[in-house]
Amino acid sequence: NRAYEIYVIRLPGNDVRRGLMAYHKARWSTGREELADANEYLHEALTAFKSPDGQAMGEFERNVREQIVQTFQQLEQPEDATGHLLALAQAQAWSATAPPVFEAEAELPKEAVKRKMGGDVSLTFTIDERGFVVDPEVTDSTQPLFNQSALSMVKKFRYVPRLENGQPVATSGVVYVASFTRTQMAS
Repeated sequence: NRAYEIYVIRLPGNDVRRGLMAYHKARWSTGREELADANEYLHEALTAFKSPDGQAMGEFERNVREQIVQTFQQLEQPEDATGHLLALAQAQAWSATAPPVFEAEAELPKEAVKRKMGGDVSLTFTIDERGFVVDPEVTDSTQPLFNQSALSMVKKFRYVPRLENGQPVATSGVVYVASFTRTQMAS
C-alpha cells in the first residue's frame, strides 16, 4: 500500500509503472472481493495503458478492459461495461468462436448435485449490439435436468459485439455448449 501511495504522489497517471501498481492493487482487491475498489484501480491502470489515438490496442489495455467488464458485471452494472466491450470490438476481429468476456457461474440443480450427475447442454442465441445474450434456446441436451441452469447462466454472459462498417450489430446463431461435470457435482 505504501509503495502505491508513493507512486501516486511521484508518477503521472499515464506512467506505466503506476499502471502496473494499480493493476496489481486491482487484482488484490478482486481477491478480497472488494470489487468497487478493484474497479477504481482498473480504471487507473487503463489511464496508463490506453493506446494513443490511431494506434492499435495493446495487450495491457485489452487485459484491463476485459477485467473492467468482468468487474462491472459482478457489480451488477452491465451497462457500464458496454463502452469497454465496444472498445474491444474496435480493436479485434470478431469471431463466433471467441469465448465470452464475462462468464457467469451456473446454479447447479440440487438433484444433479445429490446424484452426482454430469451432462452437456448445447445452446443457440443472439449476441446483441451491446454484447448481451438474447433469446437463448436449448438445441441439444444430454441431461435435461441442466437445461434451465444453462439457460440462466448464459443469459448473464457478455461478449464483444460484432462490428459492420465500424458499427456494432446483433449476431444470431451463436452456439455455446455448457458442460456440467461430475467433478463439479462433488465439490
